[in-house]
Amino acid sequence: MEEIKATVISSLESYRLDSTKQNLKVLYDLYNEIYFFGYQKYSVPKKHYKDFKKRCGGGCDIHVINNLKLFVGLSIEEINKSVYLQRLGICKRCEFHKQYLALTTCGTIYIGEDTPHGKLCGCIMQIKCNLKDSKCCLDSPKW
Repeated sequence: MEEIKATVISSLESYRLDSTKQNLKVLYDLYNEIYFFGYQKYSVPKKHYKDFKKRCGGGCDIHVINNLKLFVGLSIEEINKSVYLQRLGICKRCEFHKQYLALTTCGTIYIGEDTPHGKLCGCIMQIKCNLKDSKCCLDSPKW
């Protein structure tokens, strides 16, 4: 468990210092490896592994990075409620939003799709709008 935590922390720091696609790919590879093999390969405690798998879903960069941060015990920064509500309101008025019961998503949930304005992320906006480092995924971001 300590081995994978050290690898995740090192990879997150590399990405923070140099946000290249190669460093991001390393994070996605770690995310997938923990998701599919963490319990068996790294002796991740069963409860810790189940908590990680519960939080997984979706695949936008912020989601992957935040799940890895939580996996190794780092905190993620949230924003104040007024900014959250402002962002969510913008998303709900966006032509690309979809409504699934009480959830607002950016395109098709967890999948997104390509548009002339950029690739939609498929994120659940009630989560994404609350994260400090997140932003609208369109080529010309709305927030």
